[in-house]
Amino acid sequence: MPKDKTLFKKIAAEAIEQDLYIHIHSGKAPVDFLFALEPRLKIIWAHAGMSEPADVVEAVMARYPKLYADTSYRELDILNEDGTIDPDWRRVLERFSGRFMVGSDTWVNSQWDDYGHLIEVNRKWLSQFSREIAEKIAYKNAERLFGRKVDQNLLGTR
Repeated sequence: MPKDKTLFKKIAAEAIEQDLYIHIHSGKAPVDFLFALEPRLKIIWAHAGMSEPADVVEAVMARYPKLYADTSYRELDILNEDGTIDPDWRRVLERFSGRFMVGSDTWVNSQWDDYGHLIEVNRKWLSQFSREIAEKIAYKNAERLFGRKVDQNLLGTR
């Protein structure tokens, strides 16, 4: 439990007032804490829970209908070494396909240098889902959440 609960209450109130998403980089506990403070929050969970296993991510997503997640840094959890999708991650991504978004997490220059590879890996696992699910996760969920269309010229091809 954070020491400054009052500060977090103010942040939550501001996010509700301004209709903002909070993007948190954490495991399960801070998600529980924030939703306990303010159940109306809209949260994007970075890295789909950081290092939480698929079953924990699934339980947390089931508990909080306003929780969304990006998949950055989870590519190698989603994909098995043989290039197939981990069955637990398949279940979670299919069940909550309307609330996941591909992420690249280009927080440092080296991530930009490796951007082509990051997108290639994301395309590899996305291509193993139905077109409907793949498009939701790849860009349609982000369009819906942020009220902006992705220009088709920006999309890659398989």
